[in-house]
Amino acid sequence: MRYSLLILSVLLVVSCTKKGEETKSRQEILRESKWSLDTGFRHMIWIKDGTEVPVDVNQVVPITKDVCRLDDFLAFREGYEGAHLTGELPCSINETSEVQFTWGLTDNSAKMYIYDAHEYFRQDVNADILEFYNDRFTIRYYELKDKQISNGAGNNVWVQDTTIYTMTFKGVPN
Repeated sequence: MRYSLLILSVLLVVSCTKKGEETKSRQEILRESKWSLDTGFRHMIWIKDGTEVPVDVNQVVPITKDVCRLDDFLAFREGYEGAHLTGELPCSINETSEVQFTWGLTDNSAKMYIYDAHEYFRQDVNADILEFYNDRFTIRYYELKDKQISNGAGNNVWVQDTTIYTMTFKGVPN
């Protein structure tokens, strides 16, 4: 009797369980939409060098887009290929409609790389994924610059200026 009741309970639970939607991988979600910059911040931590940086800097400023970049998108495609879609508003006469790049996810999809999208990011990007949803994601990456400055005792020392970019992208279905 106990076994019959146990088997009946298990069958009842199994039959009542709804088959949920299959979860999509982050790669699939990225490929399903075009992505535009929604918000972004640049945190600059620069050490005074007397010429390019006259004082120490530690500030956070919003990333603003030029008018010609308002209609730009990133498209993540199969085979870890992607494109910076430059939109209808050109930033220069020679601007192409697509700039190819390579992308991928690493570290169990907790990190993202985007290589050769220099027109969009100014550098190759190796970013941490801070949040990821079906319609938006946020990444953070660093720009590091080595430079020599005087230590005040007649010697030059190497220091590293750091800029930390935090960018949230919103998705628009293809």
